[in-house]
Amino acid sequence: MLSTKPTLFGEMSLIRNWGRIGTTGKTMVQTFDGSAEAIEVFARLERQAEARLRCRGRKTVIV
Repeated sequence: MLSTKPTLFGEMSLIRNWGRIGTTGKTMVQTFDGSAEAIEVFARLERQAEARLRCRGRKTVIV
């Protein structure tokens, strides 16, 4: 799962969560000076995930 959230210092954080169902999973947080950078990386990661799903023959579901 991907999400963006503002920080207390006016920056933008991109939060990535992944893992198997039923486990705690992992989280990675990247912080950017501007929201444009964070949104650009968010879009790129979303396209990559969508491409992986297409290669496996699955349809993309955005929640």
